[in-house]
Amino acid sequence: MVTTFLNRLYRWLGKPTARTPDWSALTRQNARCQMLVRAFYAFLTFKIMFEQDLWLSFMGRDSMEPLWPVWWMGSGSPSDLHVQLILYANLAAAILVLILPQFRALRIFCFLAFLQYVAFRNSFGKINHWGHLLLFTSFLFIFLPSGWHKLKPTRNAKAATSMIIGSCIAVILVTYTMSGLGKIIVGVMQASQGQPNSFSPDSLARHIADRMLETNQDSAFGDIIVNMPLLGWPMMMATIYFQLASVFVIFRPELHRFWGAIHLLFHAGVYLTMTISFNNSVFMLSLFLLASPFAPDSTCPFGTLTRLPLIGRLFLKIFPTTS
Repeated sequence: MVTTFLNRLYRWLGKPTARTPDWSALTRQNARCQMLVRAFYAFLTFKIMFEQDLWLSFMGRDSMEPLWPVWWMGSGSPSDLHVQLILYANLAAAILVLILPQFRALRIFCFLAFLQYVAFRNSFGKINHWGHLLLFTSFLFIFLPSGWHKLKPTRNAKAATSMIIGSCIAVILVTYTMSGLGKIIVGVMQASQGQPNSFSPDSLARHIADRMLETNQDSAFGDIIVNMPLLGWPMMMATIYFQLASVFVIFRPELHRFWGAIHLLFHAGVYLTMTISFNNSVFMLSLFLLASPFAPDSTCPFGTLTRLPLIGRLFLKIFPTTS
C-alpha cells in the first residue's frame, strides 16, 4: 500500500519519461557537473572582485545591527579593521577555492567567509536577497564527495556529485515556488478585504507605477503597461504559474532548460519595466537550468508542453502523439 502511494506521488510530481541513465550516461553527466562547480566558483570570485569599488562605502557605514554570523563585530559603527578582515578573507577564500576546488577545507573556508560577507551587508536594517542563492550553493558544495574532480571518479562519487548538483537545482526552484506561493497568499488576503491584489487586471501596472514613484525613474516598457494595464495581466498570471509550479520541475529534467529560459525572460521583463536587476539569479538560472547536466540532449517542443506541471495533460490531449 505504501509502495502504491509512493509510486502515485512519484508520477504526480513528474516521473521521467526516459529510463534511468546507464553508467556511461552518468559519466557524461558527471563531467558536466564538474564543469558546473568550477564555473560557479569562477563567478563567485568575479562577483567579489567586481564589488571592490563598494568596499570604501562599507567602511564608512554606521548604525550597524549585526546579524548572528557577525555578532562579534558589535553594534554601532563597525571597526575598519573588522570590515577589512571580512572583505579580504572573502576575496582570498574565493581565489583559493577557484584554484583548488577539490579541497573540502577550502570550500568550507569559502562558505564561511561568504557567510560573513553576506551577513555584514545585511546588518544595516534591511535584508537584501542578492547573495542567498550563492550562499546556499557554496554550502551544498561543501558536501561534494572526495575525488569528485578526478578524470575517472568512482561510481559512488559520480552519484554523490549528481545528488549535490540536483540539490542546488532544487534550492533554486524552491525559492521561485516560495515567491509564487507568497503572491497567492497575499493576493487572497487582499482580495478577501476588497483590496487590489495579485489577481486584479491592473496588478502588474500597480507594481510598476509604485516602483516608478519610489525610484523616480522611467523604464523601457513601464509606461506602456501603466497606460494599458490589461497588457500586464496575462504576464502576471503567467509569472504566478511558472513560479508556483517550479518545485515540480525538480523531478522533470526535460523541463530544466525551458524553465530556465522562461525565468530569464521574467527577469528581463522585470528589469525593462521596473529597472530591478537580478544578476545573481540570472547567472544561477543559466548555469544550473539552461546548462543543467540532467537535461536530455534533445527534446520535442510539443512534448515539453505535455510535461508542464499541472496543465500538461491539457496539451497531452491536443498533441497525443508527443507523449
